[in-house]
Formats: sequence, structure tokens, C-alpha cells
Amino acid sequence: MIESVKISFTKPAQTRWVGPSSVVAALVLVCAYTIYQITGLVRDVRSSSDQTTTADWSQKPVVLAGVDFDLAEKTLVFIINSHCKACTESMGFYKTLTQRRWPTTTSFVAACGESVLICSRYLADHGVTPNQVVSGFPRGITITATPTIVLINRGGQVRAGWVGKLDRSKERQVHDAISHNSS
Repeated sequence: MIESVKISFTKPAQTRWVGPSSVVAALVLVCAYTIYQITGLVRDVRSSSDQTTTADWSQKPVVLAGVDFDLAEKTLVFIINSHCKACTESMGFYKTLTQRRWPTTTSFVAACGESVLICSRYLADHGVTPNQVVSGFPRGITITATPTIVLINRGGQVRAGWVGKLDRSKERQVHDAISHNSS
């Protein structure tokens, strides 16, 4: 057990002793701040009945590093975080989406605030197989929570979006939006 820690400054005469409770308190603050930075940047939405429409986001084209929205008629972006309970609860739906054959050319992209390796493992653990996994969130729209699903057409324009864990009727909306032939 730590009895005390010696902190030395530039002059030996300025040596100060700090007890173990101060060290523990400092470590707790550093850990809490780190956890906040990792998971607190985007809030976790356990359920949501709100659909975010294109009017709620900027009309500028969406930019997502490493993703070319012109390669597919539609791109469905899952914005997730491996520490998000609602994201984990949504994995079954995402698995269904990525494994189904769609009548239109649809690309599936998972975007995480974590590394590609962490996100890829998280998705693989749940059987979700997107076409691409990227680290970072889209620019051109404001992401307020995870999970968020954004349907983007060629050229990067948002067609529709949904925030939070979706109920069956919202899941159906996502299916219908992908199946619809106009981009």
C-alpha cells in the first residue's frame, strides 16, 4: 500500500509530501475525464421515436473521411460507439440490414468515434458486416447521439436519418427508405 508520494520541484528545498488520498483523488479525476472524453462526446440514446429529417441537417453535402458516396446509389451510415448500450441493442437490426440483398445499390458504412480496429471487432462480435468501417463522424451534419442512422445519396446529400434505438415502425421506415428507387 502507498503510504505517501514525494513530489519534487526544481529546488530541493521545495519538496512536498502528498498523502495516498490525494493521489487516489487525482487518479479518479484523470480516469473520469478520460472516460468522458471517450464516451461522453456523443450521448447514448436508449430509445427514440423521433426521426431526424433532412431539414434538421445542413443542406451541404456530407463528408466522411475515406468514404466515397458516389460509388453506390445509396449509403446507409451507422454512427455508433462500442460503449453505447442502445448501439449494442440495435446490432440485430444492423445485422439484418447488412446481410439482406437490396434492389438498389446500397453501401453500408459504420462510423465510430473509436479506432477502426475496436469498431470492427465490436461489429464482428455481433455479426454486422458493413462494406466499410471508418473512425470519425460525418461532417456537414450534427450528430447528437448514438446510435444514429443516416441515409445518404450520391453526392453526399442526406435523404433521411434516425436517432436512437428504433422501434419496429422506425425499422420499417429504414427498410422502406433503402428499398425506394429514388435517390
